[in-house]
Amino acid sequence: AWIKVLFDDQPVCADAAKATAITEALVAWQKEIHATLYHGQPVTLPCPLVLKTNEPTALNDWCVGFMEGMFMEENSWYEGDEDLIADLTLPMVVLSDLIDEPELQPLRRDPKLSRELAQQIPDVLTELYLHFYAPRTI
Repeated sequence: AWIKVLFDDQPVCADAAKATAITEALVAWQKEIHATLYHGQPVTLPCPLVLKTNEPTALNDWCVGFMEGMFMEENSWYEGDEDLIADLTLPMVVLSDLIDEPELQPLRRDPKLSRELAQQIPDVLTELYLHFYAPRTI
């Protein structure tokens, strides 16, 4: 399902062999990310954790993509521990600029705080992954 969403329900590529190779590479990358996160290691984002004042960056775009993926299954994200998920997703919420809440504006306007939020993203992704996928211990 995520491949269809990634390519906006369009063919991956007109050439069937290339489409298969691209899909296989993406699935392998997904497995690599899963393994990294499952072992509690932060992932390396496909963009620098850099922000610019009044100018969108690749990191802002990545956060938009993260949020769009989250919106696809929003109810399942917040089941169980809504406050924890809201706290953990705060960096992506703020940097995506998709949620227009007045209380987020001061965070967006503060360059130092925005940079701090950006730097938290790899660790936050690990925490989110482990929250949803790591075996629960009693």
